[in-house]
Amino acid sequence: MPPAPQTSARTLVAFFALTFAVTWSFFITAGTLTGLIPGALRMLVIMLGVFTPAMVALLFTARAEGSTGVLALLGRRAVTI
Repeated sequence: MPPAPQTSARTLVAFFALTFAVTWSFFITAGTLTGLIPGALRMLVIMLGVFTPAMVALLFTARAEGSTGVLALLGRRAVTI
């Protein structure tokens, strides 16, 4: 397995900032609209917030390494048995 490319501190900060901003935007929207939108739609907005970190990781990987990097990231297992 080739060594992982070096990640700059700037990229890491950008990842966390974007993840934080988008995730909390979804959560605040879901909380604000409680009672105004159906429960299923509210749950969809919450789930979008939950999966935002994974989507941002895919976005940053695609930008840095292209489709090869994205496929490698998707091919990893989170849990090994």
